Amino acid sequence: GRFREPLELQILPSTHSLRKLQAMQARLERVLLERLVELSRLVDRIERLRARREMKISEVSHARASLLYATSNLTLCQDLLAIIERESRQAADQLEEERTLHDKLDEQRRALENRLSSLKRGRDLRSEVARLEKALAKAREDIAALTRTLKVDLYPKLEATKGKLSVTRRGIEVNRKRLEEMGLLLKEANESLTALREEKRMIGGELQGMERSAAELRLKLSSVNNRLEAVRETKNELISRKGRLYTDIALARQRLGSLTEQLYELGFKEPIAVSPEDVKRAEALRERLEAELTDIGAINYLAAKHYHEQMGKYKLISERINDLERDKRAILDFIERLEKEKRRVFTDAFTRVARRFSEFFAKITANGRGFLKLQDEENPLNGDIDMLIQLPGKSTISVSGASGGEKSIAVVSFILALGDLMRAPLYIFDEIDVHLDQFHVERLADVLKERSRSFQIIIVSRRSPVLAKADKVYGFFMQNDRSYVVSLPAQVTA
Repeated sequence: GRFREPLELQILPSTHSLRKLQAMQARLERVLLERLVELSRLVDRIERLRARREMKISEVSHARASLLYATSNLTLCQDLLAIIERESRQAADQLEEERTLHDKLDEQRRALENRLSSLKRGRDLRSEVARLEKALAKAREDIAALTRTLKVDLYPKLEATKGKLSVTRRGIEVNRKRLEEMGLLLKEANESLTALREEKRMIGGELQGMERSAAELRLKLSSVNNRLEAVRETKNELISRKGRLYTDIALARQRLGSLTEQLYELGFKEPIAVSPEDVKRAEALRERLEAELTDIGAINYLAAKHYHEQMGKYKLISERINDLERDKRAILDFIERLEKEKRRVFTDAFTRVARRFSEFFAKITANGRGFLKLQDEENPLNGDIDMLIQLPGKSTISVSGASGGEKSIAVVSFILALGDLMRAPLYIFDEIDVHLDQFHVERLADVLKERSRSFQIIIVSRRSPVLAKADKVYGFFMQNDRSYVVSLPAQVTA
């Protein structure tokens, strides 16, 4: 029969609750605004106090500078007073000395006058009287000079010193009074600075409390805003869901009307009677068809075209692979033929050289045996070659363990054997017969004489058998710091 799905509904917050939340938000905003205004006033007050503190600090600095200046002036005045007192004492001492001298001279004058009087009364020794009169005149001149010195120099200096001393004392008194005033000002400034610091500390505490309160209010306001935003989002979501539900209901009604009309057109005036088993079978069939459709996936209408393109590419690649395989086989065959040819050429050359080496070695050593042996006969191109020799009456040894003469014979035999394979127009040997005895030197000379018919040989030697077999002999010697070349039968100066 006809049925509809149940509607999913949620309880929406009432308008009264939303208004209460909005009113609470407004109150919190007003409180926060008041706190911010109060905080601004406190900040202004702190700024004024800071300016006042800076001014007081400037005044204290100025007072300290004035105090330092007054202290330096007082110290300077005290030093000047000490200098003046020292000069006064020196002048007083000098004046006392002058007075003492004046008294002594005055006493001498009186003594002389008394003596002169006595002499005059006695009417004797006129010459003595004249001398004493001269002494008296001189004493009077000295007294007059001392008196003038006292009046001209010492008395003015003493008066000037007394004046300076009086002025200095007055300056000291003035500086002392000023110093006391500066001390009072400094004390007042320190007291003001202490009071300002205490007031700053109190205001700082109040400001911290205000900041904590403001932070708490901000947190509360943020929480309320978050809750209000969540409520608004929930409200908007519910409104949206409500609209979607209304739309679904309208669509369902429209579809129901359409299906009803189709049933009417098909001749069904009443609702079709459907059993629960029919509904289950229909649901199972629908699910199976949907699963098959999902397995099939989206239909690619270009699959046939892509298949033909891929087949064409596959054929081209297969042909290319076949060509590469043929080229590979051809290259491998060529390498195999080349390796066989290399092995054949090497084997032929080795056989010829080994045979000729044995022949030359036998000629030089009178039927001695010398032969070459491959270390790896299966793969001769990758192995080394051993040179073995056996002189008459001796055992077979490797050339590496032979004596110097035996090595010389083996090397010359090997070089001559290579000459048959790769002939050179000229061979040069340098004292190859040094380590040979007379017998082997003669046989070596015979072999070289025989081979000289095929190519030219130049040999450096001091042995007479070799020189006797040579076609041409040249000798070199030094005489009078000059080198000479001697040729038989001609002689040429070099």
